[in-house]
Amino acid sequence: MASDPTAVVLDLEVELRCLTSTPSQFSIFRVPQVLRNVNEKAYAPRLLSIGPYHHSKDQLWDFEKYKMSYLQRLLERRLDIPLSRYFAVMRELEETARNCYGGSISLNQDEFVKMMILDGCFIVEVFRKFRLEMEGRRHNDPTLGQGVVAYELHNGTNNSHCNFICSATEIPEAGIEFRKVEVDKDDDSLFDIKFENGVMKMPSLEIGDATETIFQNLIAYEQCSQDLNLKHVIDYVEFLKCLINSSKDAELLRRCGIIENLLGDDEAIATLLKKLCDGVVLGEKFYYWEVFNKVIHHCSRRRNKWMAKLRHDYFNTPWAIISVLAALFLLLLTLLQSLFAVISYYQQAQSH
Repeated sequence: MASDPTAVVLDLEVELRCLTSTPSQFSIFRVPQVLRNVNEKAYAPRLLSIGPYHHSKDQLWDFEKYKMSYLQRLLERRLDIPLSRYFAVMRELEETARNCYGGSISLNQDEFVKMMILDGCFIVEVFRKFRLEMEGRRHNDPTLGQGVVAYELHNGTNNSHCNFICSATEIPEAGIEFRKVEVDKDDDSLFDIKFENGVMKMPSLEIGDATETIFQNLIAYEQCSQDLNLKHVIDYVEFLKCLINSSKDAELLRRCGIIENLLGDDEAIATLLKKLCDGVVLGEKFYYWEVFNKVIHHCSRRRNKWMAKLRHDYFNTPWAIISVLAALFLLLLTLLQSLFAVISYYQQAQSH
């Protein structure tokens, strides 16, 4: 039996009206799957979720307790506004806020309102914390004190340490050389990296099959230990990643004795460091910040670049040094010959 064409037309008209109005309503969209297939991790939160799209994911649920503490802090600061008032206002805005999101949302009304309160108060407190810090006032916040939120909301702020210095193959252009130092004292360690007089002094690191597992476990321990002010392993791995961006960088450090490569492939070292640093959150105090500052200052001086270029172009081999010295010697002889010729001329002129 054929269906009623009038009903089908009415259904299509309703869908067309919805299709026309939908794009102008949405301001937050789901990433199309064709883009997610290129790099799924680029669009997935790793630490916390804001909004309904990733709200129910198990791996992000641990951070919800921190949002609850932020809400408690805001309520304690504004005792004149009870929690029920926040809930009533958010319930009135629930439909408007829900219509801002494209796609289906599985949260019911109460769950959506609760999410808006927790996420909204969390963002307000984060912005307030940064404003206090910009004004020079410290804010006692054990969560933000570990750089967790600073990393997620300002992704790249802490990790931008790695952008401050060049890689191992680029640094020598400013006259910096790498030198292996022995760790043979009780107070020395793998993390004792120093930069003095244009020389980067680093202990040797052996990289083998077990290196990834060892570092991953140490990084996980430091990442989960909020009572640690300095993240020595995390900062050390980040420092190495700054220096090693390619197989050429790994090869240079290997030739200098700083890296002992038991993997047999220099490219594998660069890949390993990128993998170890993936998802890592740096603390507020970067252990090698002073070293970075010294390197930046050294590289900013043009004299160091000129001297490095001179050594690279004219003093890179013994034969090049001999050639330069011979040219200087010939130039000196030419100047002396010209000088004697001028003196002889004036002497003859005076005698006449």
